[in-house]
Amino acid sequence: GIPEFYFVRDRKSLTSDAIEDSDIIIAMDKGEHEEMVLDQFPSYINQFNFFEVKDVFDWEPKKTLDETQKRVEEMINQIINEGDLSIFS
Repeated sequence: GIPEFYFVRDRKSLTSDAIEDSDIIIAMDKGEHEEMVLDQFPSYINQFNFFEVKDVFDWEPKKTLDETQKRVEEMINQIINEGDLSIFS
């Protein structure tokens, strides 16, 4: 039931400005993105949160969405449990 326009691979290049302007950075597929980040933005590698979630081209959309939701909820809980809520202000 996901509209087809969400399946278009219209990728934009990541920039250091985008990284610097972000509070939280999530790369959905660690296997696909970690090496790219290390090659292109090695000094920023520790700012990335790598999920091991494939996109809808590789997994069924429901599985991708369910796993994404699970990881985001885990991340939010970790932030709350560590008491660092500044990310939300």
